[in-house]
Amino acid sequence: MIGVKSLLVAAAIALTYLATAAPAQDARREVVHFASGTSSTVLKDKITGYESVEYVLGAAAGQTMTVSMQSDNASAYFNVIPPASDEAMFIGSTSGDTFSATLHANGDYVIQVYLIRNAARRNEVAQFSLSVEISGKPAKPGDLQPDFADGLMGGPDFWDVTGVGANDTLNLRKTPSAKAPILAEFPDGTMLRNKGCRIDDNIRWCLVELPDDPSVQGWVAGRYLRESAGPAAATDAKTDNGFHAEGTVPCSIGADSFDQACNFGVLRAPSGATIILNRPDNGEVRALTFTKSDQSFVAHDGAGLAWQRKDDNWWISANGNEYYLIPDALIFGD
Repeated sequence: MIGVKSLLVAAAIALTYLATAAPAQDARREVVHFASGTSSTVLKDKITGYESVEYVLGAAAGQTMTVSMQSDNASAYFNVIPPASDEAMFIGSTSGDTFSATLHANGDYVIQVYLIRNAARRNEVAQFSLSVEISGKPAKPGDLQPDFADGLMGGPDFWDVTGVGANDTLNLRKTPSAKAPILAEFPDGTMLRNKGCRIDDNIRWCLVELPDDPSVQGWVAGRYLRESAGPAAATDAKTDNGFHAEGTVPCSIGADSFDQACNFGVLRAPSGATIILNRPDNGEVRALTFTKSDQSFVAHDGAGLAWQRKDDNWWISANGNEYYLIPDALIFGD
């Protein structure tokens, strides 16, 4: 049976599994050219599995870049990466299929089209149409408002939520708009990792994520953020193996008899918890993430799950023949 130390390696991968693009093992790079007299084009292509396409086009500070994508595969997304950076300024898997922003740097921008990991590992195919437009004139020196605090502009690594009030919360939104869907809510004092800010309609919006759960990512109003000193010592102490808790839980194979014991390690976050288990049939890793906001579980390998809460325990089945009994205290702590 795989030991808990081996599970920790899986846990490190699991924490970022759902929200990231698949590794670009077969990245293909193409330079975008507009036809003479035009400032836009439509790119039609196809990707399969771990393949990705990186479209490169030059633009100047002060111009507006607009990108939208349609695809026959709902797991296909695009990112926008600014010049001289490896960090995306737009992440499609959290922000949607349309991007439009005033640019704050001169150089080559990269539009990366990819399948998220679950779809890539199933070798799915995505046919897509990518509409790209660069409009407006380059800015003159001093014309642009500063692009607040991201890795390109030397801003803080972390923010603290401040000023929303004791009985209120700061909304995390899917896109930088007060009309965008709400993904999560943060009270005063919540620490967030800074992924970059920008001005939209004279409002400063900042892309943020929870430091210990990168899958919780979106846009918040920058006026409620103040520079943070960064992560302090964890209040939820960890074991020698790096988990917040570890041990065994009741489990079984074939029926919900719970007559076996499966090793587990759990990593908790404000938004939920990632639980790494040894499967009851062969001892291999089963990774589950629980999300507090909608009281749901997801398996990182795409396995079908069913769950129900009984008393202070969660009864979980995976693929209809693996069964786990997960106590509330394991997920939420004592």
